[in-house]
Amino acid sequence: MRDQFRGACVVDLHGGGATASDAASGPPLATRDALLHLLNRLGAPRDQLLLRERPTHEQHLTAVPVTIVLDDASDAEQVRTLVPERSDSLVLVTSRAPLDLPSDLPAWVHQLPVGPLETAAAEELLRAAAEQAAGAGSDGGADP
Repeated sequence: MRDQFRGACVVDLHGGGATASDAASGPPLATRDALLHLLNRLGAPRDQLLLRERPTHEQHLTAVPVTIVLDDASDAEQVRTLVPERSDSLVLVTSRAPLDLPSDLPAWVHQLPVGPLETAAAEELLRAAAEQAAGAGSDGGADP
């Protein structure tokens, strides 16, 4: 997908901090702070980073298709402002609970509920990731 998108940005929204068991991670990231992080990472002009008026991230992303990962969203309102209105960008949102997304988001927004992995599948995923990481550090020689 690198050919379709010019860059990528991950924004940790700290949504897990909304629950008592995750309070150590702090409160969810304020939308304004998330937007500033997003615009800064994607190289928005400084005047857009000042945010004196309505956020203009959709203007910056209109001509620059990027991949944006909004990780660990606490609620739909936190996400709503961060989804560009007119852009060919790909926005992936993760949350610990289903989000009740507002109807004013673009029509192409789709939800895909994903449950936790079974133990065997989680072990297989971790094993494959470890093997890939170990292979990336080798010089192409034979396996030990």
